[in-house]
Formats: sequence, C-alpha cells, structure tokens
Amino acid sequence: MKNSIRALSFRKKIYLFIILTVLVAVMGTASISYSNNLKQIDRYYGDTTISAARNFAMLLDPEFLKELKECVLTDEYTGIRNAAMLSDNEAPVEEYLRKKGLWEKYSDTRDLLTKYLNNSENVKYLYIMVLGDSGSLYDMYLFDEADIPIYNTGYYEEREPELYGIDNTGEIEPTISNGEWGWLCSSFVPVKDENGEVVCHV
Repeated sequence: MKNSIRALSFRKKIYLFIILTVLVAVMGTASISYSNNLKQIDRYYGDTTISAARNFAMLLDPEFLKELKECVLTDEYTGIRNAAMLSDNEAPVEEYLRKKGLWEKYSDTRDLLTKYLNNSENVKYLYIMVLGDSGSLYDMYLFDEADIPIYNTGYYEEREPELYGIDNTGEIEPTISNGEWGWLCSSFVPVKDENGEVVCHV
C-alpha cells in the first residue's frame, strides 16, 4: 500500500514538473515574442518618422528658410509677434512678412507642409524648427501647419527632455517618449544651406 502511494506521489511530482516546465517555456517564448514585436513596431515608426522628415526636407528651399530665420530672430519681429500673440491677431505678422518680401514664399511653404502632412498616413505632426545648441533649454518653431496661427513662427518652446545635450549638426535619430503628448516617436533632419551650414530641422 505504501509503495503504491509513493509511486502515485512520484507520478504527481513528475506530472507537476512537466507542466511547470511547459508553462515556463511557453511564457518565456511569449515574452520573447512580445519583446520582439515591440522592437519591430518601434523600428517601423522610427523608419517612418525619419523617412518623412528626410523626404520633406528635400522639398524645401534652404536659402528662403535662412532668410526667414534671420528675419524672425530680430527684435523688431519679436515685438510684432508677441503683440500679435497677445491680441490673437495674425494680421501684423503677415503684414510684416509682406513688407520684407517673404510672405508669398512663406505661404507656399506652409501650404506644402500642410499637404504633405495630410497625405502622410502615419505622421501626426510635422514642424520646421530651429534647434538651439546642445546646452539650450529652448527650441524655436519656424513653420507649422496651416491651422496653427502664423504668429507661432518665432515661438520658443521648452526643449523636450530627450533632446537635452543633443548634437544638432546632423540628423537626430528617432527617439520614443511617453510624455504629455502620449506615445511619441520623433526624429529631426537638418536643412542645410549652400555652404553646408544647418539652417533648421524638419
């Protein structure tokens, strides 16, 4: 009787061991598969993001962007922009850009950006920005889509934490963050002038 109880107990232990081994193997395989799928998703969105930025950067006129950047960095423009933002009135900014001979090209570039974004299935945001140096805490918006007020041109925003200390002289590889915008994959591609100097980033 004791032998049959021992044999039964031994069989239960073997079965239990086999079941636990199978469960561990299945859970391990599922965990590896899940991790690989996440990496593939991240890679897909990273590739999509940097490709979209590269493609759009090729459509831009660096010399115009350089001229616009120089204009919006002046104290005169900054005063007009700040007043326009406070009164929520775009007209003074448009008038100033017209006076400087930049409005037509500005309007065309903004329309191009808006059309490109609307036809990019997996791209939610598209900006042209002037990134500060590696130690900067702020970056400046140069262009946004058509439904954003034009006085946003020249607006400084606090730098995203993932960009702290970053080298802005070339492409900035895709980074993934979970901040106030939710899950976000972003990358930056420089627009360079004829001398190879970085004017801004897409």
